[in-house]
Amino acid sequence: MKFKHIVAAAAALVSAGGAFAAATPVTCAPSTLIGLVNTCAPEVTFYVGGASAQGNALNAVLATGAGIFDTSAVRGKITDTAASTSGNGNTVGYIGLGATGTSYAGKRVLVIYNKANGSAAGVLQLLTGKGTGAGEEITLYTAGEKDLAKGIAGTCTLVTDSASGSLGAVNCASEAPFKNAWGKDKQKSMHVALSDVRPSELTPGVVKKWDSAKFPSSTLTMQGFGVIVNPNLYNALIAKDIAAGRLDAACASSQTVGGATDVITSACVPNITNADMASVMGGKINASGLIGATTTQTLTLARRVASSGTQAAAQIFFAGQSGYNAKAPTTDGFIDLASATAKGSLDAVVEGSATGDVITAVSGNTTDLAIGVVSTENTYSMTKASSKLKGALYVKVGGMAPHFNAAGTAIDSKHRAALQAGYPFAYEAQFIAPAALAGDYLDIATKIKAALKDNTQDLPGQAYVASGTAKDTTYTRGGNNYAPLSK
Repeated sequence: MKFKHIVAAAAALVSAGGAFAAATPVTCAPSTLIGLVNTCAPEVTFYVGGASAQGNALNAVLATGAGIFDTSAVRGKITDTAASTSGNGNTVGYIGLGATGTSYAGKRVLVIYNKANGSAAGVLQLLTGKGTGAGEEITLYTAGEKDLAKGIAGTCTLVTDSASGSLGAVNCASEAPFKNAWGKDKQKSMHVALSDVRPSELTPGVVKKWDSAKFPSSTLTMQGFGVIVNPNLYNALIAKDIAAGRLDAACASSQTVGGATDVITSACVPNITNADMASVMGGKINASGLIGATTTQTLTLARRVASSGTQAAAQIFFAGQSGYNAKAPTTDGFIDLASATAKGSLDAVVEGSATGDVITAVSGNTTDLAIGVVSTENTYSMTKASSKLKGALYVKVGGMAPHFNAAGTAIDSKHRAALQAGYPFAYEAQFIAPAALAGDYLDIATKIKAALKDNTQDLPGQAYVASGTAKDTTYTRGGNNYAPLSK
């Protein structure tokens, strides 16, 4: 997906003066979930966009109500029909009545989260106050994706009802653009952006200007990232490490990867050096150069789009992104698909708008060699069917593996032990909101931020910053993701 397709994700939210005007008027019925979704325009609409790495966290927070929704009343999660079989998709909504004691108590509230194109897509919308362009008709989704509740009877279908205030579920299958506004609040841009790094640390040129006074940024957690490779490259890197004396020779036969179940040990996880990864990302090395042996196999880099915070994190970590100058025909100084010749010496490069695209490209390559970077909320399991990496494997970065426990005896299901031990490929995830937020919107933003920083969420791939519990890490970057980890 390209920037012009950044989703505003809120067809649901067009008022009766907009898209609703052409529809047959219907009576708002907020006492049932399907009535709330299909026949009622939200009275308060709050829009969050950005980092897909924070998607699991935000979904977990909003599902609890987060002090925003009345958990004793009707409330539900809204997805599109494609997302019902493939996850949350790019956009998800949570709808219900405002919680008692809030300024919006009893009002119909909809919180939208759109993670399309990653951190910079959200940050850019927040900073510019618009989607793809002022006054332009904005397509809510690219082909195959659907909009959320339209407020017109019959558009959406009930999946799970909301009984006694439990979180119900609704799927919507309509698709539409909009021109004028969405929701009663006529809000064209988002209220909060989540980002893997600060706006000033994103890929150069993607966010051209950030006023930190108008849009203050604050740290949520330490977000881990990892390099994934397909089984062919995993085995080739083991052989390379054995030849270099970094791994025991027994690792050549003791590790089994690529089948339904992997057999791996912490001591035999192969390494990727910063220099080699920088060469891959810069198109300066091919398959033979990376594995240190002649091969007829090709090497494919699966990278994210330039607006991705994960992509920015990789560029900062492996090559000091600020040292790279954007140059034609590339968009960010690293190889991408802007030109057929942009890959340099690398055999091939594919580019995707989401983490899932990277995982699919790496794990799905069964013939040659493939490599990419993902956030570590994508958990590894020895059993391929239950692994979010679908058969791809993490390798060591800086001599440390991101997915084993501290003793190296078992897979860490939360991918947190390494972060607590100083795993280096980790950055301070950010929460960015306008300083001018007020009223209902400030209250909702404050509640979301507090919930995301609350380490009781216990989510994979994140270590909370030093409040003194088992879910925390004492390692930070001191408010500057270009700075080394400090303790």
